[in-house]
Amino acid sequence: MVLGILLTGWISGSFAEDSPVPDPGWGSIDGQFLLDGPYEPQLRFKTRDPRVKDWEVCGCQEMLDETLVVDPTMRGIANIFVYLRQSPERIHPDLKAIPAKAELTAKGCRYMPHCGILRVGQNLNVKYMDGVSHNAHFSSISNLMPGIAIQANEPAGMDLDFFSLPEPLPMKVNCDIHPWMTCYWTVLDHPYAAITDQEGRFQLEKVPVGEHTFRVWHERCGYVIREYKITVTPNCKTVLPTEKVPVAKLMRK
Repeated sequence: MVLGILLTGWISGSFAEDSPVPDPGWGSIDGQFLLDGPYEPQLRFKTRDPRVKDWEVCGCQEMLDETLVVDPTMRGIANIFVYLRQSPERIHPDLKAIPAKAELTAKGCRYMPHCGILRVGQNLNVKYMDGVSHNAHFSSISNLMPGIAIQANEPAGMDLDFFSLPEPLPMKVNCDIHPWMTCYWTVLDHPYAAITDQEGRFQLEKVPVGEHTFRVWHERCGYVIREYKITVTPNCKTVLPTEKVPVAKLMRK
């Protein structure tokens, strides 16, 4: 009789609330991109070159070309974006909250950081630390972005809250006054994105299990890998084979 009651309760679903729901799990990803071929850092201009706009401020030190940064020993490629094009169905609870505002600083007539990631709804604080004026021209596709002009020596900066939609590609930000000043930012509606460090390494944490297709993008060539398929297993670190990028792919056309 007791067994019959238990079976009836199980069939009717009256005990469903007490049944644990299995968690599909999460995993992490480690990867690295290396340059395959010789490359020497390129010089934009030398120290105190009088041909440089506002050279008294901008020309205090030599300016390297930041569009391709390669570690001389490891050969790692910095500033490669690795990101999911669309938000997955599940986002880890620890990553759902929108992060605090990010910062973009103009100092030494350079934009720092050179690459950044924003979440939809996240503010970006743009501040100018130089003794000359700059502007920030966002080449966005989805978001309506006005040109941002801030006068010299504005350490408090300006908070920008225009990022209400994800961008399909990282967007270029440049100063129209000092044309070598560029950087790239992506805007996404999920947290699964990374930028390679000086050694070309990237990490992604708490990624839902299963197969995912990432985009791999660099400002010199666009897609390094358009469809970068990665399978994440529960509670494991997926260490990817090192990706070698031919130097010809990243040369200016």
